[in-house]
Amino acid sequence: MTTSSPRPNAPGEADAGAAEAQIEALRQELEATPDRGRQAVIQYEIGHLTQHALANEAQAVREYLGAYNLDPQFRPPLIALVSIFERRRSSKNLLRLYDAEARSATTPREAASALADRAILTADQMGDVEEARGLLEAAFEQAGEAGDLALLLEQQRLVDGDIEGALEVIEARAGLVHDPVLATLLRLEVARAREEAGDLEGALSMLRSAVTTPAARWRVLTQLERVARKAERYPELIVALEGRAKLALAEAKGEDAGQASGAFSVQRFADQARAASTAAALYREAGRLRLQKLNDAPGALRDYDEATQLREADPLLGYERMLAQELAGDLEGAAAEAERLLGAGLEGPPAAALRFRLAERAQAAGDGEAALTEMRRALEADPSSAVAAAMLDDLLRLGGDHASAAEQLETRAADVTGAARAQRLWEAAHLAAHHLQDAEKARALYAAAAEAARAGEDERAPVDAILREGLAAAMSLGDADGAVRRIRALLSTELEDEERSAMLRDLHELTRVVLEDDAAADAVLAQALDTPAASSWAPDLARLLAAARGDDALLAKAHHLLADRAADAETAAAHLCAAARAEARASDEDAAVESLRAALERSPTHPYAVALLEEVLRARGDADELVRLLREAAEKADAPRAAETRLLLAGAAAEAADRFDDAVAAYEEAAQRDPTSLAPLLAKRRLAEARKSEGNEPDPKMLLEALEALSQREIAAGEPGRHTLALGEHYDLFSGQPERAEAPLRTALESEAVGLHAAVDLALLPATEGDREARLMGLSHILGHTQDEARRGILREAAGVALDGGLDLTRAEALLDELSERAPGDRWSPLGRLQLLATDDSRATERADAWLALGRATDDPEVAAELLLHALRGQVFGAGEDALDDAVILAHEVLGEAPDSLAAAVAMDEALGAGDDPEGRARALGTWTTQAEGSATLRSAHGRALAAAGRPSEALGVLLKIAASEPDDLASWEAIRVAARECEAWEPLVEACDRLAHLVTDEELKMLLLEESAATLMDALGQDARAERRLRRILAIDARRPIAYGRLHDLLAQRDDDAGLLELVSNRIELVDDPSELVKLFYEQARLLRSVGLREEALSALDNLLMLDGAHVGGLALLVELQVQQENFGGAVHALQTLAAAPDVPGSQRRIARLGAADFLEKKLDDAAGALAELSALHEIGLADREIYERMADVAVKIERHDDAVEALAHAVEHASSAKAVARLERRAGAIHAEERLDRDAAVAAYERALAASPTDLEACEAL
Repeated sequence: MTTSSPRPNAPGEADAGAAEAQIEALRQELEATPDRGRQAVIQYEIGHLTQHALANEAQAVREYLGAYNLDPQFRPPLIALVSIFERRRSSKNLLRLYDAEARSATTPREAASALADRAILTADQMGDVEEARGLLEAAFEQAGEAGDLALLLEQQRLVDGDIEGALEVIEARAGLVHDPVLATLLRLEVARAREEAGDLEGALSMLRSAVTTPAARWRVLTQLERVARKAERYPELIVALEGRAKLALAEAKGEDAGQASGAFSVQRFADQARAASTAAALYREAGRLRLQKLNDAPGALRDYDEATQLREADPLLGYERMLAQELAGDLEGAAAEAERLLGAGLEGPPAAALRFRLAERAQAAGDGEAALTEMRRALEADPSSAVAAAMLDDLLRLGGDHASAAEQLETRAADVTGAARAQRLWEAAHLAAHHLQDAEKARALYAAAAEAARAGEDERAPVDAILREGLAAAMSLGDADGAVRRIRALLSTELEDEERSAMLRDLHELTRVVLEDDAAADAVLAQALDTPAASSWAPDLARLLAAARGDDALLAKAHHLLADRAADAETAAAHLCAAARAEARASDEDAAVESLRAALERSPTHPYAVALLEEVLRARGDADELVRLLREAAEKADAPRAAETRLLLAGAAAEAADRFDDAVAAYEEAAQRDPTSLAPLLAKRRLAEARKSEGNEPDPKMLLEALEALSQREIAAGEPGRHTLALGEHYDLFSGQPERAEAPLRTALESEAVGLHAAVDLALLPATEGDREARLMGLSHILGHTQDEARRGILREAAGVALDGGLDLTRAEALLDELSERAPGDRWSPLGRLQLLATDDSRATERADAWLALGRATDDPEVAAELLLHALRGQVFGAGEDALDDAVILAHEVLGEAPDSLAAAVAMDEALGAGDDPEGRARALGTWTTQAEGSATLRSAHGRALAAAGRPSEALGVLLKIAASEPDDLASWEAIRVAARECEAWEPLVEACDRLAHLVTDEELKMLLLEESAATLMDALGQDARAERRLRRILAIDARRPIAYGRLHDLLAQRDDDAGLLELVSNRIELVDDPSELVKLFYEQARLLRSVGLREEALSALDNLLMLDGAHVGGLALLVELQVQQENFGGAVHALQTLAAAPDVPGSQRRIARLGAADFLEKKLDDAAGALAELSALHEIGLADREIYERMADVAVKIERHDDAVEALAHAVEHASSAKAVARLERRAGAIHAEERLDRDAAVAAYERALAASPTDLEACEAL
């Protein structure tokens, strides 16, 4: 019988035979036992014997697996497996075992341990730090009290640089552990880390929680003190100090207050006396902080009481305790403490401070004598104490003994210097003035105080305050001399403006009225006039005194100051005028002028100021100044007329002084002032003309400006006249700007007075400069005033202008009609009519009549014949068949005028062509050619007639002879081209096309002719080289030409000229915008680049192609080829994937693309997962077969995706064609289930399916 626990059989305990016998017995027991739990125990024992007794680990593993499968909650086999695989370092199996161990755990601690094991394996062996961290966090959540787990998670977070996370683990652990010392130390560690990171609040929070634990209190409080001091958190600092003081006090008493930190704590103090001293110092600092920072006097007194109990003889501690008592309101206690300290023999300033407090207590009790006694003792203890002296002074004054107080102040002043001496003398002076009413003593003391304040180095010495108080005391005591002295002293200091003014006025009254010193008073008044602060009274007083004395200088100065003080400009100007009068009376003309100018600045229109200044300037003969005055007065005048008048006067004054520029400026400014006035502009024009008449260089610019302005004002007034006409003539005749003359002359046409003159000027404008419409307008205006013979010439000129550029054809026709009536034989009339009717096909008959009239009017036979020929053509074009008879008659008339002329031959040709059938016309021209030997025109007409009559071979012979003598005759070569094509004469056809292409200027026609020539050379003559030259000429004209491009492309392709084709295609790509054509061009460019070995350029071309058509099958296939050649297998895979996903791709090609991508991914890029994805895509679109599914299984096993492997094998079974293949596939699936997925049931099912398909499959049977 076996038990539920494993039997301890160590290796070597029995020999192998005994072990095997024992195992056999256990197997029999296993078969006989129906309980799966007991079966698991037995099979575990078998595995244990197999591993340790037989040393067969492989078989032991199978036994352990069997035990685990029988009862997954039975942990020993799982632990044994973990031990084996940990020793073997089998990471894959260990991961599954750790998962199984976690699932079978019976306690959170066991589950956490399994998670921790897996985390260590994941981090150390597989390098997946993130997953390891997650596993450790999960383990810590389940068993956070386990120190090893917390340390592992803390270490992992520190390795990751997550300091805050590590601190969170430590903090959480501190809340979970049961050892108070450890918990406190952990919190201290967190607090220290937060402190170092600058998080003082976080550190304080953690320390507050640590203080609540009973262990390691001294260390906690020390750290709390340091952090609180750094953060200036005084409540926490006081708690720390008082806590440490209590611990030190307990140490001094021999008590244990929990300050130790555990087994390894050290002694804090050398002895109990040192502990007591430390406790007193801590209590004292806590009390001082309560007073200074928290204003907590009662709490401070408690701390001081604790400290005093420990160190009663410490005077400083007693003094601070006294202060705390005072702040707490315990004055009696404070006094008793003071007396205790004095009784202890305290002397010097500390004793004075204590005496001071005793005096305060006596005064509060109403015992004045005792208070005086204590204060005198305090001053004796510390003679330099200002507080004691001030308190003694207050006590004397309260007692009414002002004389003694003053005397004491004088005595104390003798002992000091500087500001202190000044202060004491000042106080004594105050007592003498206000309480003793002693003016002489007060004057002396105030003077001495001021002198001491000045002599001192302390800038804070209030000299001015002493002087002001001395002045007030002198005034109240009637001491005029003392008041004057104080005022003069104060005036030498920095004063506010208002105070300085008052001081000067008081000083003036005291010296003039009280002391009756006029000289001193005048000096004070002069000082006041120079002082801006005294402007409210000094000028008025000076004005009165000056008027009474007749002092013009003082009067002028007073008025100037009053002007500065005036509230409005008019008042200021009046004062300045008064000052100018006084200055003029004093013969100071320059000052008077300046005063008057200042008056005009304040009141530009002040009439008296302007008049007075003008009078002064004229009297002085100062023309420049006078001009400037008048211009300034004009600028400031309100009325435009007044401003204009002053500016005209200024201009006249400037002219008189030969200052022409100033005169012009004055006139121009006057013109700007009044837009309707002509006077300033006339003055400017007169000035320009006057300068010329005087022999100076003329100023055409100034004259032109004047005329332009005068013209504008005439036009604005609606009455353009002589100035506008003069402006136009000036533009045309003087300033060299005839193009600008038209506008003013057209405007002047409207004037009855000068309209005709303007019309003549318009008509005489140069034809290249003037507007034709304006010239026609002028000529029309002249016609209205012209009769008889002179009118004919004007009619010709006007008609010519109207016809020029089609300006006014209706007006031109009317003028021509009138000219024809007045001069029937005038040749200009039909010539003008031809120009009129040149573009009007509806009036072709009238145009023919004009040609006829012009031909009959000329005297030259050759010219007459040409003109009559044009008349013939016009009649035929205008009247059609109705004019055939007239055309023949007119042709004979032409022949009569010039029998041997080209016109006669053409006329006959065209007349007969128009009236006869082609054959008859050809016979007629042949006969005429015989009669008119040597006429190339007739022979050409004869050739064309033969062609029209259907005789192309004869026509070609005639026309080729003509072309030989007239190589530039377009008509002949065109006739040759037609005739040659009709009779299939290919070389003459090519020559005709080339000749015509060379002669014509129209690019489109040239390209058509060259295309016909090239097509003939390629199709009829087989001369590709000659055709290529013509095609390239066409493309040089228009590279977009499709026919030429297609012909040249075919030609280059036929001779396998890849380089030429590449250049042709590349050039066309630069010119084409149509996407569909670009797709074809880019594809062909890529293929050509590939063929000439330019792979990189070919890839660029394919990039362009795929931007336009991302699913171009040919482009993608070519891209795969190029990427493989460059060993860019990633690019090849991407191209194959795109090709497989493209629409309209046959299934077989999709299959090939996916298989190719899978091959590259697996074999070139080592991306088995990607290869599996490509093979799975074939399954999804139904293109997979058994071989593909088996390959999917191979790839899945390679990357340990065993679920995908067995699924692929299942699909392979569905596509298997034989039972043997099914058995093989199922057998392989069973092996994967058993060995990799550890799924026994699935493995058994697979092996059973294999046997079902092939019952004789021994391998499946053995595996099952």
